[in-house]
Amino acid sequence: MQISSRCQFAIQVTLYLTRAEKAVTAREMQQRLGISVGYLDQLLSIMRKKEIVKATRGPGGGYRLARSSDSITAEEVIRSFQDEEREHPAGSTDEIFILWQQFCRNTWQYLGTQTLSKMARSGWPAE
Repeated sequence: MQISSRCQFAIQVTLYLTRAEKAVTAREMQQRLGISVGYLDQLLSIMRKKEIVKATRGPGGGYRLARSSDSITAEEVIRSFQDEEREHPAGSTDEIFILWQQFCRNTWQYLGTQTLSKMARSGWPAE
């Protein structure tokens, strides 16, 4: 299991939106998070399709979480960007593969318990 930089940025964006008290523009996120607007647009487009964020146009518009931060987990955000293929690690034995599968299941289970609100309250990521 590997968490891509795209997933890491998506978590940063959703945590930023969790802490925001208003709709946030891509430009504001770019300034605060240091992620290019073009890349943010790609991330936000995927998260809109997965109903993690929603967009509002016009004055006071921008991006918000689509649901309560208590109902969105790190697992949901990361799975939005992960391929569902389960590869057999190169050069591994069946025993190692079974161990790897269990590790991945445990990791997904843990990520499923980490809501955005819980992560935001714990100060993640350290600012």
